[in-house]
Amino acid sequence: MTITRLSDVEIANHFEEVSMDFQDVLRIVRWLAAKCDEQVAGEEVADRMLDALGRVKDVVNEGRVKDVVNEAIERPIA
Repeated sequence: MTITRLSDVEIANHFEEVSMDFQDVLRIVRWLAAKCDEQVAGEEVADRMLDALGRVKDVVNEGRVKDVVNEAIERPIA
């Protein structure tokens, strides 16, 4: 097995692609939740996740991926 080391730019580009795909999935989840009369819970969860992904995209665009990852690792999970 060959292990290829990715540059920070390549990692950021791949992460952005996954993030965009995940945003599409969350939009579908939000729509389905609204259609199934679970509007409040489903929409709130999807909205929070979309907001978080938006913030992640901003960080990726600013090139501060490492700082955010390190901060997330050190922060306790609520």
